[in-house]
Amino acid sequence: MKRLFVMALACAAILAACGDDNSNPVSNGGDSPAKGGSPSSSFNYGTLTDERDGQTYRTIKIGEQTWMAENLRYEVPTGNSAFYENNPDSKYGRLYTWAGAVGKTNDECGFGHLCELSGRVQGACPTGWHLPSKEEFEMLIAAVGDTTDAGTKLKSKSGWDDEGNGTDEFGFTMVPAGYIGLDGTDFHKEGTNSELWSSTEDGAYDAYGMIFTSATEGSHVPVEMKTYGLSVRCIKDE
Repeated sequence: MKRLFVMALACAAILAACGDDNSNPVSNGGDSPAKGGSPSSSFNYGTLTDERDGQTYRTIKIGEQTWMAENLRYEVPTGNSAFYENNPDSKYGRLYTWAGAVGKTNDECGFGHLCELSGRVQGACPTGWHLPSKEEFEMLIAAVGDTTDAGTKLKSKSGWDDEGNGTDEFGFTMVPAGYIGLDGTDFHKEGTNSELWSSTEDGAYDAYGMIFTSATEGSHVPVEMKTYGLSVRCIKDE
C-alpha cells in the first residue's frame, strides 16, 4: 500500500462540540446505507452526535476504552478526505490522509513533514473524542485477545469478501472500507481491506495504523505512508 495520496488544502477550521450518551442503548442501525456493517442488537450501544454536521454514530465500550462503533464521516476543512470512489452514499465513512486525520494541513503534517504531536490529538474527531494513539490500538487488541485473533473478533459479521467476515464479538463492527492511494482518485480493496489511522507518527513520511484484511484473522499496527487515505475511528477522552 505504498502509494501517494495528494489532495487540495484549505485552512483548518475550529472543531465544534458534540454530544455523547453511552448509557442509552440503540438498535443496530446496520441496515442504513450511512452506517455499514451488521452489528448485533445484543450490545449496549451508546450514541454520539457530532454537532459539527449532525451525524450520529454508535459507540461501544471495550475494556476500559469507549470507541466509535462506526467509521467517521466528517468532512475535514483541509480537504484531506474523500468517500470511496467519491460516492457520497458510501456506507463505510470517509477516508483521510494522516494530515487530515490529525486535523492539520499538508504543510504542517503531510508527507515529508515531521509533525511531532504530543498528548491526546483531537484531530478530525468531535470534541470530547480523539484520534487513538498506537498504544491505544494495542490496548484494544489486548482487550479482545491478541494480534493473532483480534481481526476476526473486531470485524463485522458481513460485508467482507473471500470468506473474511468476522465474529464481531465486542460490537466494534470493523467494516471493509478499502483505502485511497496515488492522487486521490486511486481506490483500492473495498471489501477485503481496511485500516484505521492512529495519531502516532513514525518520522516525516509515515504514521501507524491498525490494519484488517479478509485474508487474516489477526490485526496489528504497522506503519503506513501519510499520503494514504485510511478510515478513522475516534476514542472517547476518559
